[in-house]
Amino acid sequence: MEIVWLIVAGVSLGFFVHAMINVGWHKAYVFLIFVGLSLLMYLWRRSLRKSEQENDRTGF
Repeated sequence: MEIVWLIVAGVSLGFFVHAMINVGWHKAYVFLIFVGLSLLMYLWRRSLRKSEQENDRTGF
C-alpha cells in the first residue's frame, strides 16, 4: 500500500506541474494538496508497518 501512495503522489505532482504551466496557481494548488496528503499517508503507513514489524519481533 505504501507504493500506491507514492504513485498517487507522483501522478499528483505531474498534474500540479501541468496545471501550473497551463492554468496557473489559482487552480493548481489542489493538486499540491493531493501531493501532501499522499506523502502523509505514505509516511503513516510506513510507520504502522515498522511498528507492526517491531511488535512481531518482540512477541507482543
